[in-house]
Amino acid sequence: MSAQPDRPRAIPLSINPDHPELLSGLELWLQLGLISQDQVRRLGRVYLVCNLPETPSSPKPVRTGRSVAAGPATAGSAVSSAPRFAGLNTLMAEFSIAWLLLLGVFLVVVSSMVLAATQWQSVSAVGQYLILLGYTLAFWQAGQWTARRSSLQTTSRMLQVATLLIIPINFWMMAGLGLGQTPLGLGVALLAAVGLSGVMAQLLRDHPRGVLINGLGLGWLHWLWGVPGGVGLAVYGGTLGTALAWYWGLRRGQAGLQRRRSLVVILIALFLVGRAGLEGAIAIPQLALPLGALGGVLVEVERRR
Repeated sequence: MSAQPDRPRAIPLSINPDHPELLSGLELWLQLGLISQDQVRRLGRVYLVCNLPETPSSPKPVRTGRSVAAGPATAGSAVSSAPRFAGLNTLMAEFSIAWLLLLGVFLVVVSSMVLAATQWQSVSAVGQYLILLGYTLAFWQAGQWTARRSSLQTTSRMLQVATLLIIPINFWMMAGLGLGQTPLGLGVALLAAVGLSGVMAQLLRDHPRGVLINGLGLGWLHWLWGVPGGVGLAVYGGTLGTALAWYWGLRRGQAGLQRRRSLVVILIALFLVGRAGLEGAIAIPQLALPLGALGGVLVEVERRR
């Protein structure tokens, strides 16, 4: 009888999935070639699996090590977000005040233009100046009011800088309107000059004394316009004196204090140059020296910033 070729035969198995040697026995069969990888997988799917428990409707998230480590960061981000919202609220408050100020300035300009077109000629020189003085004091009082509110410090600084820039324009208008030609005008001019000097001293009280003296001197120099040779003395003396004072302060390390408002003094010095150029009191080419001196100061300040 001829030998028949080997054919695989199905051998029924009864497996106890709880037997402790089940996995080691399957591993031995696999090494002996009595079973294949696919058969091991099929046995595992049939005997070595169990149904998962039903998940609850509202599962509670399991905190792994990574999530636990991320917990303090989340809390920190929540804490850090609070100052951000506070800063946003402060910024919105600043914008609201800024818009109100811009609206107020717009109304003032429009009303002044209407007044100038209709009744300005009928207003005396003293009355015209008192209107400007009223605007100046209004800006100063608004700056004082916002300074008492911690959320409006930026607006307060803006108003204080605006007041410092308007004060020399007052001295300019005192001389330009000829207030010194009448006793009433002279009295108003003297009282206003003293009062505005006090306002400037109050705004620059945290600065070195030289900055205050410089700012006051630049304002009072506008009164030299009617004196023979006074224009040149005011322009060249004021600008060159300011430049020298700044260079001296930079060498001593004083000019860094309240830098923004200190730079306003340089802008006040530029008012003298601008007035001389606008009124034609000094030829434009002859203003190169004071402009160059002040420009050099600005460059030096930015370099040391």
